[in-house]
Parts: sequence; C-alpha cells; structure tokens
Amino acid sequence: MKLKYLLFALAGVLVTASHAQAKGSLSEDFAYDGSFYNELGINLGTIISLESHPAIVRFGLSRFGVAADATTSETPPAPIADYETAIPHASQPVISPLEKAVLTAYLDTPGDVRLAKFLAIYHLTQSLLKNGPANGEKVKHSIIALYFLNRARDLGSNDKWIGKALEKTDKKLNAIKTSLPGVSVEEGTP
Repeated sequence: MKLKYLLFALAGVLVTASHAQAKGSLSEDFAYDGSFYNELGINLGTIISLESHPAIVRFGLSRFGVAADATTSETPPAPIADYETAIPHASQPVISPLEKAVLTAYLDTPGDVRLAKFLAIYHLTQSLLKNGPANGEKVKHSIIALYFLNRARDLGSNDKWIGKALEKTDKKLNAIKTSLPGVSVEEGTP
C-alpha cells in the first residue's frame, strides 16, 4: 500500500516539475504548451488535474518501466478494450501509445469526464487551432476534439474553456467547409 502512494506521489512530482519548466510531456505528441492552453483558458491546475487520472499516471509510470499493477489495485481492463480484430494492419489508424492508453481507459469507462476532457485537449493540440497550414490530419483531430468536447459537456462539465474551444474549433472547421467547392448530388454532375 505504501508503494502505491509513493509511486503516485513520485508521478505527481514528475508531472508538476515538468509543467513548472513548461516543457514536460507524457509523450512525444503531447507536450505542455502554455501559450496554447492560455488562449483557450485552460489553466495549469486543470492540466495537472487531468494528468493525475489513474489511467494517465499508469501510462506515465509505464514509460519509466514501472508495472501498472504496482501502482493500483483496480480491476484489470474490461475484455472489450482488449479485443482486437484480424483487420489488416494497413487499415488500422496509427495512434500514439498515449492516445491508445487513454482511449482504452475511456472506452472502459465512457462516463469519465476527466478522460473526455483529456482526450479533447490531446486532439486540440493537433487540431486546426494550432498554427500552420490546414491539412487532413488537423481536420481529423479537430473533428475528434469536437466529439470529446461535446462529450465532456454531455457528462456535465461546465468549464468555460470547453465552450471557448468548441466555438474556436467550429469557426476553423466552418472556414474550411466554406472554402471548398460545393458538392452536388445531382445525377450527371462530375
């Protein structure tokens, strides 16, 4: 039991220390971006709260070679999350280990608002809201972020940053939609 609390305390210190330096990250594709979070109204306390979720702490500790069962006495993941089909690898989307770990936890407990908010932020950091040219990947992440933002709202979250992120993401997606040529469903049109 003491080991469990020691490991959680260590994880908390690592997360807090990394954010204090404003360059800590759980993975290569999810680094702390203070200016981006400030634009959306997401404060450091929110990020630390979300990253302290047991599923995310387990992922972070696994990067240091600490076994997940040493950190918690929770029941093992539900069989649905472990199920994999025999779909050819080329047809499966490539997702990061962090996203896979958190998405698996979310699918096991879809009513967990903290995981929905974390996944929303994860996808926002790769969305059209980030600087740079628009591309298919940014559009994909924007749409996924909208799903998780709306899911967090449906689960009862009333954080102001969620409304702001929804509004900004919708605006960016609408700008792309209006810049595309119209699609016709009439017969005989190319």
